[in-house]
Amino acid sequence: MPIRGLTDRQSATPRFTRLGKIKKGEIRNDRPVDLDYFRFVAEGPEVAAITDAFETVYGGEPREITIYLPYKTVEENWQTWMEEWGKSGLIHRCDGEFMTQWINGDKTYVRDPEQKQAKPCPYASGEKERTDKNPGCTQIGRLAAIVPELVIAGFVGYVTVEIHSKNDLANINNSVLDAEGKAETAGRPNGLQGIEFRLRRVPETIGIRYEKTVKRNGKSIGTGEFIKTQGEKWMVRLDPAREWVLKQLETSKQQALGYSAQRPALVMDVEPVTITAVDGADLTPDDALDAPFEIIEGEVVEENTEPETEEINPETTAMTAQDAAEVTTAKGTRIGDLTQEQLSVVIEAYSKQDVVSGLNPEERQRFEAAQMLRSYYADDDQARPF
Repeated sequence: MPIRGLTDRQSATPRFTRLGKIKKGEIRNDRPVDLDYFRFVAEGPEVAAITDAFETVYGGEPREITIYLPYKTVEENWQTWMEEWGKSGLIHRCDGEFMTQWINGDKTYVRDPEQKQAKPCPYASGEKERTDKNPGCTQIGRLAAIVPELVIAGFVGYVTVEIHSKNDLANINNSVLDAEGKAETAGRPNGLQGIEFRLRRVPETIGIRYEKTVKRNGKSIGTGEFIKTQGEKWMVRLDPAREWVLKQLETSKQQALGYSAQRPALVMDVEPVTITAVDGADLTPDDALDAPFEIIEGEVVEENTEPETEEINPETTAMTAQDAAEVTTAKGTRIGDLTQEQLSVVIEAYSKQDVVSGLNPEERQRFEAAQMLRSYYADDDQARPF
């Protein structure tokens, strides 16, 4: 039985451990500065190790990062709010009209996720006035993402891509909605899970509006006069990988030719997974692997992309399921202790690395062990004999 306000579904958000945040700016001299690259900020007790694993692949100033969205729907992966923050933390969260969370005078939080109280945002209702010193609530978007290279390094969790720009919010929102729509059209049971995306910084010319200022006593004072112009800004883009887009086009082509009753080329048989709810989370993740397919006379046939010598056959391989369970990740975690969704993440990450740069013997052993156990559990999702 769930505890109301603590472990009930309305109060909790499913998630893995958060490994850090990906940001597009930083604070310099008490002022926000937009960068032309992404800034990764690791979290938790292993900050140095996580940072090193990230920067080994992407460096300290990456402009492109490969990510996967961990959940099926846009709402699970991508959350946008208007939020007001103070020195002590979050003051209120709203949708621009009504609040879902706010702090009372006794410093306790009130949470109303379904907005049953219909408590208006004080700035939207006119109760409070926005000023230069107190801008009130501002827009923010948080995208849950899995960075496969961190999983390969032994860090199973997700990162939060944090966005504040209206243009960037619109870019990401349009991209995930489009990908979700195409996934639904293709009949993908896992929705956005398992789709490879490129998170990029790109220079674009956009309209800029700023307030004219004058110097008084050595300080810049706003005049209330606003100027509109154009300038170059490094925007955030989220694009599906080329391979996935090509598969979508092939599926659309087959449907246009009258094969709509056929099983779409992008469907993959992956058991749905459930993640235990944890209190206090903003976002979520999980992963699944998109297998390559080819169309032959209107039939969907899975293409075997691995040599026969690399296939895992539990009946002929020297590794038993018990042996596979005892194999450890780079961080020392037993493969047998990983959940179904964690095994899927590990397999996807090593599959990608195998194509790009190959696997060393230890990595291949972990890859094969994870494949074996996921296949073993496929017959019984609750089986945990190891």
